[in-house]
Amino acid sequence: MAENSKQDRTISYAARVVLALTDEDLDSAVRALTEASTSRGLGGLQAVAVALGQMAADRMTPADAEVLASVSLDAEATR
Repeated sequence: MAENSKQDRTISYAARVVLALTDEDLDSAVRALTEASTSRGLGGLQAVAVALGQMAADRMTPADAEVLASVSLDAEATR
């Protein structure tokens, strides 16, 4: 039961970040991430990052993934 509660909070934090970014409200996005970090530590923040990545991946087409990989590789190469 406690694990479900943790997972629900993780999804809630991730959803708040997505909604804030959709509204171009960076302060609210940062506030949600800060709350996740404060209440659950680095592990909580990592869980939110994974949930955000999964949300994005679930909506990504193979062509989108190819573009993302290319952009990521370019960014790494110019680092």
